[in-house]
Amino acid sequence: MDIGRQVRGATWDPGSADYLKLKKVRQTITTERLKAIKLEKTLASARSSLYSLNKALRATSTITTSKSASLPGEATEGELSKENYVEKVRFMQHCCLVIP
Repeated sequence: MDIGRQVRGATWDPGSADYLKLKKVRQTITTERLKAIKLEKTLASARSSLYSLNKALRATSTITTSKSASLPGEATEGELSKENYVEKVRFMQHCCLVIP
């Protein structure tokens, strides 16, 4: 803030040391903002993946409890859909957790 006041209070000289310092500080701020935006996007993606994984875990635990109520060795529709769902979740984990 002080350097900005100095530049605004002085006569306009784009080659002055104060102006170059202000320009460098502003560039640093812009760079850090871009890093923060990138991290926020990564965080949003990770939260989405976590939500999907928690949802899959809830679904598999529900299917597992209903499966345990059936007879041993008996294949149910829930078991087949559970396998498909788990494969889908594994695929999502692989795709979503790879950060470019």
